[in-house]
Amino acid sequence: MKKLILIILVILSTTLYSQNPDTVWTRLLSGSGTDMAYNLFVQEDGLVIGGKTTSWGASGFEGLLYKTDFTGDSIWQYSYGRTGDGVNIGCALQSQDGGFILGGVVDPPAENNEDWLIKTDATGEMSWNYTFGYDSLSEGVHSVCQTYDSGYVMISSYWASVVGFVFSLRKVDKEGTE
Repeated sequence: MKKLILIILVILSTTLYSQNPDTVWTRLLSGSGTDMAYNLFVQEDGLVIGGKTTSWGASGFEGLLYKTDFTGDSIWQYSYGRTGDGVNIGCALQSQDGGFILGGVVDPPAENNEDWLIKTDATGEMSWNYTFGYDSLSEGVHSVCQTYDSGYVMISSYWASVVGFVFSLRKVDKEGTE
């Protein structure tokens, strides 16, 4: 009898807790090209998405910063790129001044990739951007954090022919200079 009750409880608990959650809303946020999102964070007035796009911008893949309200409706989007270069925004963070700091990679044709750091204001308008090159293939900025002195620290990885991929930790001031 105890085994039967235990089996019934297991079946009921599995049935009760294995139901799919209700979807409140779904939005497809895309333009006329290829759009890919890599990170998402919440602000007081909506959601911010970082990724890459061919829908907005001049040519090829460009970095994307996309802002929506809490129902997923578009507020604004910006693309960031350099003519002829492939670009990807791998990480995005709201900075202490209300703007955004974006980390990614620039892939110039026939050259080594470069780490890319972009600072924007609160509406996504670019304030400054810097690339940091290596003598080898970079995978771009994987993560960026703001430091207590209002600067930024970023981590990326790049190819070192002797050992393979290694990671790089780089600190810049609030204006993006080393």
